[in-house]
Amino acid sequence: MDPLPPKKNNTRRNILLAVYVIAFWAILGTALLYGARKSEGLIDTGQQKLIDATMQQLNNRCPMDIDEQTRLIKAEGLPGKTMMYQYELVNIDAEDVDTTEVKSKVEATILNTIENDVQLAQFRVMRATFIYKYYDRQRNYIMTISAVHGHDGYYIQ
Repeated sequence: MDPLPPKKNNTRRNILLAVYVIAFWAILGTALLYGARKSEGLIDTGQQKLIDATMQQLNNRCPMDIDEQTRLIKAEGLPGKTMMYQYELVNIDAEDVDTTEVKSKVEATILNTIENDVQLAQFRVMRATFIYKYYDRQRNYIMTISAVHGHDGYYIQ
């Protein structure tokens, strides 16, 4: 039988093994953390690119009549996963608008559209923000309505 190696070598080997194990887990943990943060950034970047591309396609078709009263004049993707729509109310002058009354009617329609329109499903999943700006026929500003995602779905901000 071989004699046992000196105790000094076992201690040295155990210390080296501990250093290797700690280094391995530190490197693995850093790589996993970096990878997770990087992939989160890529997802956000991908979502933002999808919003920007979608809004650019829509903007290329502007101006677009939505109904007898409303014309989409601009669509734009903004930072922070935000979709902004600018509308012209073609038969209305800003001074004739009771914004409180109009907002109350439009807000319910906006929320219903965001929450139920199949074409907006992917944007709901990514919790995009929706901004609607309204102008009169002379392009004078009337109002802005913003819909943001909260704990219980979308709400008007």
